[in-house]
Amino acid sequence: MLPDRDRWSGAWSGLADELTAWKAGVLTEDQALAGHSFAPDYVRWQTGRNRERLDLVLLHNPERAHPRDRPALHRVVREAFVVLEEAVAAGHVAGYGIATWAGLEEEVFTVGELLALAAGAGGAGTAWLRSRCRSAW
Repeated sequence: MLPDRDRWSGAWSGLADELTAWKAGVLTEDQALAGHSFAPDYVRWQTGRNRERLDLVLLHNPERAHPRDRPALHRVVREAFVVLEEAVAAGHVAGYGIATWAGLEEEVFTVGELLALAAGAGGAGTAWLRSRCRSAW
């Protein structure tokens, strides 16, 4: 399966992982072209590509996944957290969190909301570590 060159023009080098994921059937073409996916199959595929245990997986700028749609953003982040909890339970990942400044500064979500999403994904024993943000907490 070859990608539509018109749709992918200018994106070949910047979306190399996404193109590979699309070719592997992990992402749809639209998800790959969006360039910022937290689709469960993609998160699972990305964490599974490493042959060694990962100490920490950070979801980078999750607020980009669904700009201006808070319920959809919460759903996507929680789904990614569920996959990461599965990876922790399987011994592939030690812990996870997010890396963002804008998401918190622009009040796209709060620390409390993220903690609640992690708790919903992993229960009381969640492997959520902490968010990386401008001020330590």
